[in-house]
This record gives sequence, structure tokens and C-alpha cells, in this order.
Amino acid sequence: MDNTAHFFAQLTLLVAVGLLGPALSAIPRLSIPTVIGELLAGTVIGTDAASRAQPDGNTVLITTPEFVIAPHLRKLNYDPLTSFEPIC
Repeated sequence: MDNTAHFFAQLTLLVAVGLLGPALSAIPRLSIPTVIGELLAGTVIGTDAASRAQPDGNTVLITTPEFVIAPHLRKLNYDPLTSFEPIC
């Protein structure tokens, strides 16, 4: 597997989230404090943490294609098809 492609996918995701977080905080109508948590241990750990979050609409998971690949490689504590609700 080419680690360069994986690195750029993760980097693109971090840049997008880094731009999105402050933009959401700046909307006065929302008045939602935005905290960007980077779980650099891997996509599976971050996704597992998001799957255990309260379903109150305050947690948004932005992930990479590993989200759909991981279930085929290992047993997960969450079901990618039923543990999450798409927002767009």
C-alpha cells in the first residue's frame, strides 16, 4: 500500500476540518462552540469514539474511505451502516 496516498488523504481531511470548525463557530445564529478533536491513532479509533457519542446532534464525523474498508479487515465495535446517520 502506498503510504503517500494515505498521508495526503488524511492531510486533506485535517485541512478541511480545520477550516470548517472556525467557520461554524463564527455563525452567530448557531452560537455553538466548536471543538475539533483529532484522534491521530487512526480512523477506526476516531470512528468508534463518534459511534459512542450521544445522538444529540453535537458530534459530526468526517472520515476517509477507510470508513468502508475497515469492516472488511477487522472486527469493529460499531456497524458502519447502522451506527451513524448521514447529514448530507
